[in-house]
Formats: sequence, C-alpha cells, structure tokens
Amino acid sequence: MAGPGRTPKPKHMLARPSSRRSKGPEYTGPAIEEMPPLRHPNGEDWHAQTVVWWTAIWSGPSASEYLPSDVDGLMRLAMLIDEFWHEPSVKLSAEIRLQEARFGLDPIARRRLQVEVRRSEGGQSERVARRRTERDPRLDLGKLELVKQPRGKTSGS
Repeated sequence: MAGPGRTPKPKHMLARPSSRRSKGPEYTGPAIEEMPPLRHPNGEDWHAQTVVWWTAIWSGPSASEYLPSDVDGLMRLAMLIDEFWHEPSVKLSAEIRLQEARFGLDPIARRRLQVEVRRSEGGQSERVARRRTERDPRLDLGKLELVKQPRGKTSGS
C-alpha cells in the first residue's frame, strides 16, 4: 500500500526559510474555545475509553488547530472508537488509524502536517532523562560467560 509520501523535514533542517513558501488561505472564523460535548447520536452511553480518548484529543497539541467543521469528523471517529471498544476488530482498527492520521493524532501525522509540539521547561519525559543518567546495560554484555553446546544436543538429553 502506498503511503502519503515522505515525512517533511523539521523546520530547522530546511535549506530555505518557510516564509518564502506560499501559504494557503487563512481561516478567520470563530475558534473552538472549549471541548465540544460528546453526544452519542443514538442516546446511548459511551464506552469509558472513548470518553478518555475524547478528553485527550481536546487537551492535546492539535486541539488548537481544529475548526468547527472538524468536529463532525472527530465525532464520527469517536463513534468508530466506541464501536471498537465494544467489539474490537482489525477492520475497525485500520479505519481508526486512517482517520486519526487525518486529524494529526499520531506522531507521524503531526510531522506530516508540520505541527510543532513545544514542551515547557523541563518538559523532557522522565524516561528520556532517566535513560541519559543510567549506565548502559549493553556495556555489561562483554562480561557474560557463554556456554556453548554441540549442535543437535539439548541440555535435557
């Protein structure tokens, strides 16, 4: 399956400043000030994971980029996610993945859409900070004693 093309380079690696590139039309309509309510079209209750997902996307880095016209598509995606949590399937998972990419909800889609996520001071994740301070366990691999067994023989025979 062909992909959507190459992922764009980060802005700091570009040969020319992006100010020379033509920009599309600017949206000047009303912004979405707060998270829209999650209302099920059939009046049913949403799965708890769907509610968690809905809250997360509206507090994520892409939320400020959503237009009022995007809410309908995000609502349809919420319905797919809700259906997935009630009856998981590979087909639903694939459709959810495609729809999430449309709205910049995964790291690769954010790069393709050129969304920059800025972290606050000290915004490195704990895992990255820990990884830089701990000793690399691969350095101890040379100290291991390997026991060679002849081919075809197992330790139980």
